[in-house]
Amino acid sequence: MPDCDIRCCELPVLGLRFTLSTPAGGLPDFSGGVLHGALGDALKSVDADASAALFDPAQYRPRQPFPWRMVVGPPPPCRLVTEFLLFGRATRFATHLKTAMERLADKGLGKARSPLRLLRVDLRQPQGDYVQANSDLGTASAVPLSVIAQRDIPAQAERVEVRLLSSLRLKQKGRLMATAPKFEWLFQMLAERAQQLAGEADHLLDFPENWRASAAEVTLVQAETQWYEFSRYSARQRSTQRFGGLVGELVYAGQIGPFLPWLRAAEWLGIGGKTTFGLGNVSVEFG
Repeated sequence: MPDCDIRCCELPVLGLRFTLSTPAGGLPDFSGGVLHGALGDALKSVDADASAALFDPAQYRPRQPFPWRMVVGPPPPCRLVTEFLLFGRATRFATHLKTAMERLADKGLGKARSPLRLLRVDLRQPQGDYVQANSDLGTASAVPLSVIAQRDIPAQAERVEVRLLSSLRLKQKGRLMATAPKFEWLFQMLAERAQQLAGEADHLLDFPENWRASAAEVTLVQAETQWYEFSRYSARQRSTQRFGGLVGELVYAGQIGPFLPWLRAAEWLGIGGKTTFGLGNVSVEFG
């Protein structure tokens, strides 16, 4: 299959938002860590193939992203809201994911293990809104990345605001970046993630022509960020893991036209590391 710009990439993406009652005693600040572990355990009991495809790192090459990510909150009062975005072949596991969430709810979360109730399941639409899903998720339609990438793209734009809604973890030379990234580095991380996810599903992506020189001319004009650090205990690794990253807002200015579809796609794809724990969630606004 020939390489293709992101605006014609047919990589299927499926967004499922689950709303549950909040467990007694609440959840820790980093609820993505609790949900990640509980979902992994629940999915093992549902289907071995689905569990391996979504959680087993041995199924993938080093540094290759898992074909899904999590988005958590902020929840309304007395509710736990989490969304899962499935990419490529992972979209076929929507029904398995729902069954795993039902079992997770029955088993409960947190130290008290209080049962929850799965209140509703919604599908993310191309425009970013949600509609309630049918009981049979096997009929749910994925959205091609090409449709997502072309949503609400202005004819002209010279500024883009990137809101870091959950911790952004970017590495440079093996070390986490604790300062606001230049546009060139942010785009490179986004584009490589998109290429890897698309390539795994046999959809190849081209970068914009002369992207590196063009991206270097886009400048960071405003950065209001802070480092947010938290930790989780991994029962599988029997150790405490530290999860930190940048949150806040970044504003870039320059000739950003060739990058607009990629930035729009970032709202679905996420950027950076630990996206299956709810990190790397962003929104963009063009001006």
